[in-house]
Amino acid sequence: MMKKIIESVKYQLQLYFKANKFVMPFTMMAVFLYFMYFNTTSSEIVANCKITYYFIFFLTVWIGWSVSSSENTIMEQTILLRIQSNPIYYFSKVLFLILLSFMTSAICGVIPIVINLLNGGTLFKRPMTIYDIVNFLLLLCGSSLIGGALGSFFHVRVLKDRKVASGLTILFTLLTFTKTAVINEIPFTKIFLWILPPLDCFSKIYNNEIDSFQLLNSFIIFLILFIYSFLYFTIRSCVCYKNKF
Repeated sequence: MMKKIIESVKYQLQLYFKANKFVMPFTMMAVFLYFMYFNTTSSEIVANCKITYYFIFFLTVWIGWSVSSSENTIMEQTILLRIQSNPIYYFSKVLFLILLSFMTSAICGVIPIVINLLNGGTLFKRPMTIYDIVNFLLLLCGSSLIGGALGSFFHVRVLKDRKVASGLTILFTLLTFTKTAVINEIPFTKIFLWILPPLDCFSKIYNNEIDSFQLLNSFIIFLILFIYSFLYFTIRSCVCYKNKF
């Protein structure tokens, strides 16, 4: 079983990078990293992490959307025929998206760490410790995970009308980003906005006056986003299975 999963994920990664779907998202990431870390003065670690956290969310929504909206039906049927197992097929699809998301968060997390080391620890206003790095990467992984899950939710087999699917993805993304503000302005919206991931829990826990991480809080944020991602991936996979090809 593991061999089939690994081979399926490797094949999907090869298709993804061969089709050059990664070019635009990774170009955007390169531009962000340049202006964020190569052409800036010293900044606070938590504030820096917060900006990167929200950027990665939008970026992985884009990546998840690009993967799920351009699925080749014949190719997917061929993969499923070779695997001969629906659970393995859908699990490998989810694992593929998770790997892409984590790859994105790893790049955005490691680059500032390396630059900080090369600059003699002057990238941030205070020394960056191993404890900071663990929290930094944990939060970015959570953000990338929910971004990939949300971006891939309106799969071509979940909603065939791609214009509507695009609109809903954009709407869900913006509402996720602004959920707290929307609820404060229109209180009754909390009745249904709970279905959107609480991405803003980062800002609630780590406000602008805090420049130190707490591992428990970071883990709680990651766990919440992981649970939402798990539910999104599960619902999407079930609907795709029900709708067939």
